[in-house]
Amino acid sequence: MTRTSFAGMKRRQPGIPAIPPGRVLGAGAFIPAVHRARQSPVNERPGLPLVLSLFPGIDLFGRGFEAEGFCVVRGPDLIFGGDVRAFHAPRGRFQGVIAGSPCQDFSRARRDPPTGQGLAMLSEFARVVIEARPAWWWLENVPAVPDLFIAGYSHLRLDLDPRDFGASQARLRHFQFGHRLGRVPIVTRRSARGDMQSQRCAVASESSRPGRRSWPDFCELQGLPRSFSLPGMSLAARYRAVGNGVHVLVARAVARATLDARDAKAVRLCDCGCGRIITARQRMATAACRKRMQRRRDGAARHSRLGDIGDVERIRRAFPNGVRERGRGDVAIGGPAEGRDRIIGGPGTARSAS
Repeated sequence: MTRTSFAGMKRRQPGIPAIPPGRVLGAGAFIPAVHRARQSPVNERPGLPLVLSLFPGIDLFGRGFEAEGFCVVRGPDLIFGGDVRAFHAPRGRFQGVIAGSPCQDFSRARRDPPTGQGLAMLSEFARVVIEARPAWWWLENVPAVPDLFIAGYSHLRLDLDPRDFGASQARLRHFQFGHRLGRVPIVTRRSARGDMQSQRCAVASESSRPGRRSWPDFCELQGLPRSFSLPGMSLAARYRAVGNGVHVLVARAVARATLDARDAKAVRLCDCGCGRIITARQRMATAACRKRMQRRRDGAARHSRLGDIGDVERIRRAFPNGVRERGRGDVAIGGPAEGRDRIIGGPGTARSAS
């Protein structure tokens, strides 16, 4: 019979996890974060907030939440032979659901027409959220992903870059947040990016690109230790797994923002949806926000309907219960249409609600 030695383990105080010897803790990382997570208003139940991570891969997104004191349960993933379509979450067990859904259909780098898989996986994410009924959810993807509206939840869109949190990688990603009570996550960015030279984006195809960065450099670029390893995977698979992940510093910032979520009535946010707090006389926080709003107005003028008939048919198949158009290509799951939103899919043919 094998016996486990606990020699060298620090004596555990009530409510504080034991720390194995040799584990290095980042500034304000684990112990303080555990207590902070327990006491956060977003935590509706006693104990550590329990989070479900969908499409996890090697789950850099979940690692960021763990570093901030959350307990993360990982759902099925193709990398381990799992299928989210066969997964059903227990209702009321999870405080939150996080995910980085497949992005290939929405990526500007793709060379082939969309397969519909991207929209189908958005539908699966929404299904699991509706089943699990968490207090809040986060969805990460590339900037061109449609905005996802889930009935019963507020919606906020954020564009985050690792350089805003002290990293050198230029990697803009789109985060969406929903909360049952309409709370607003407060993301704290650095006031300035400084003089650090930006590194090109870490991508899943890094292993086959000219000038491939070394494995330790690539891991460090994504916020991982240089000693990080993935035993049992080929070199290409390791690069793909890390390149598909959320930068760890961004994931931690998102987790902290979740803990700092506030009542929407207590703060005023930028009109562009970046999540920055503004003063009473402001409408937008920065010049970049004003440019973003102008691009949206220009895009809305050019696109009076949601894509071509092929796009509509793909969306109908992906969302059999119906989706709602908001602006350019946004989709909504469940609930009635509001205002002049156009219903696509569901029973009957496409129609316009007015």
